[in-house]
Amino acid sequence: MKYIFLFLFLAACSAYQKTEEPFLIVTTGNEEWVHYEGQWLSGDGKVYLELSLKTGVPGSDAEYMLYESFSTERLSAGTSTRSTYSTFHNRASGNAFGLVLYNLTPSGIKSFFRYRKSEDLPEEMFFITRGQDELIPCNNEFEPLTTDSRYTLHRRSDLITVEGYVTFDSGSVDFFERNTRKRYKVADLAEFYSLQTGYKKWAKVEYEGVYVKALAYTIADSTATDNKALVIKRLILLGSETEDDFADVSMSGPEDNPDVIVHKPN
Repeated sequence: MKYIFLFLFLAACSAYQKTEEPFLIVTTGNEEWVHYEGQWLSGDGKVYLELSLKTGVPGSDAEYMLYESFSTERLSAGTSTRSTYSTFHNRASGNAFGLVLYNLTPSGIKSFFRYRKSEDLPEEMFFITRGQDELIPCNNEFEPLTTDSRYTLHRRSDLITVEGYVTFDSGSVDFFERNTRKRYKVADLAEFYSLQTGYKKWAKVEYEGVYVKALAYTIADSTATDNKALVIKRLILLGSETEDDFADVSMSGPEDNPDVIVHKPN
């Protein structure tokens, strides 16, 4: 069935041909998997995608793992898939490649990115590349749903725990990681809004550094020092190094998120 669908898909998308050069084999070392992550805000809640692509053999399908979740202030649900993906070269778009994730696990959660050719075929997900470091979500004709980098999947590093001080200064955001003594630009992705809102509530004076502990990762960013920017995936502590006198902070802003606690100044 998979190969019948693949034949039909290629016939329908004549502008694409399966690539003989896999675009995702570029790695920073000997990684077996390359990881991408992104999230989108909707009127109903947040959609998260965490995608891992296995490096493959030229001209053949390779393996992927996808975790897809949807959350609101009241509930959270997710599903995971492990199957195969293919890449297709778009003759009309230079070096861009189309990417198809096959055989998505059936899910009852809200999804904005799944497509099905017919009721007797499994759902699939489509992306197009922007360089090596971004996957743009598309419909089943490879037409981008958005080109805004805040809502694309970014190739990321391994997850790390960071601890240091964030400063918002005239539109720029600086994070000093005190364990490594490195400075990072903070990308406007993931929990950036909660970080920004919490900073405004906690900082007492202009340019004050506010304590942050968080689960994070880095992404490639040509505008950042050393071509890296920090993404705050999940805030752990904000405003103080202890949990004394903390208040809850929410996913839409720091007041309601049970995963984040903010120390409020006197």
